[in-house]
Amino acid sequence: NSLQDRFLQSRAKIQLYGGGFANGKTSGACIKAIQLAKDYPGSNGLMARSTYPKLNDTLRKEFLKWVPLDWVDSFPKSANASNTCTLKNGTTINFRYIAQQGKLGNEATTSNLLSATYDWIVVDQMEDPEIVHKDFLDLLGRLRGMTRYEGEDDTMPDTGPRWFILTTNPTRNWVYRKLVKPVHDLMDIDPDTGVAKKPVINDDLLCETDSDGRMLFGDDRLPVPIIDIYEGSTYENKDNLEPDFIATLESSYKGQMRSRFLEGKWASYEGLVYPAFDEATHVMSHHAIYNYYKQLKMKTEKVNILEGYDYGLAVPFCYIMGFCDNFGNVFLMDGAYEKESPIDDHIAFIKSIRNGYDVDNGTMILADPDIFRRKTAGKKLVGKAISEMLLDDGIVCTRGNND
Repeated sequence: NSLQDRFLQSRAKIQLYGGGFANGKTSGACIKAIQLAKDYPGSNGLMARSTYPKLNDTLRKEFLKWVPLDWVDSFPKSANASNTCTLKNGTTINFRYIAQQGKLGNEATTSNLLSATYDWIVVDQMEDPEIVHKDFLDLLGRLRGMTRYEGEDDTMPDTGPRWFILTTNPTRNWVYRKLVKPVHDLMDIDPDTGVAKKPVINDDLLCETDSDGRMLFGDDRLPVPIIDIYEGSTYENKDNLEPDFIATLESSYKGQMRSRFLEGKWASYEGLVYPAFDEATHVMSHHAIYNYYKQLKMKTEKVNILEGYDYGLAVPFCYIMGFCDNFGNVFLMDGAYEKESPIDDHIAFIKSIRNGYDVDNGTMILADPDIFRRKTAGKKLVGKAISEMLLDDGIVCTRGNND
């Protein structure tokens, strides 16, 4: 009963396979996709990765290793072809990449995938930075297929099956926050430490709800998740790996890298500015922070507001707003993080967030010193500094310290 076997037996609407390097994630996803393609003849499936090179270099190649070639009716090999596999039973498997070239502003990266209806979806390495939470939600909305099941397993859905299958390496981006952590919170055993804990209901948990979106509870008085998570270390797949591969990882990966990519633990993350950061200690719900903020406003003559801004276009701009209480504790309460959005949108975000918390527009924002430099607008022209553009709309910035 291996990790991959357990994953293949899942019947959840959303099935996540995570963990260490080479623990069988991509092969497991391909095997499951091929089984669905066989048992739901005539179905329309999507197999996706973040970019075109990653799609063709990994997912497409892995699929070809497992699909019986005598099942395939057509699968063009040309780089300029449609990248669509058609099986003899009528099933269509669309190999697509999510990050689209030439998108403007805040256009959803999945724009070219949203005109289709799918019976099942597989996304490999959902944690890739090109994929955002909205892409996940948009793709969920395309699972409307009603192809009939022609297999012999009574546990399978009669139609669809309208499953979302995804793989991921341990990360701390939205995949962890929105998909993994809510399930971990609901467990009575910490998956990383094995220590018993009290289940916590996370508002982001993907679970059964009523027509108004309210959580439905099971006999154990806990929500009923619609997502299954299967995770394990590289060692889970050791029988299918050469011994020197694991030995190389063991000798090369130390500390957090070892915990994350070899042992498959989500708690470890390389690259944190503050290694002492711990979600259990340093993260509170927005509701709790906002209530504390309102109490301070009632009890204190003036709450010390803290704001930060970093300009970005090709890379995301970032704005954060928080406050400091009378004990010197800093609370980050709200903000914005968007890429390829114009300066007018930055200004709108800042004003909207300030208005939501009744913050005085005279408060100075700590900002990246680079925004105070004037940029060249032509051969002989010097344009306005970003700080001047913000000031024109009443937003005052002061230089922060990059060190």
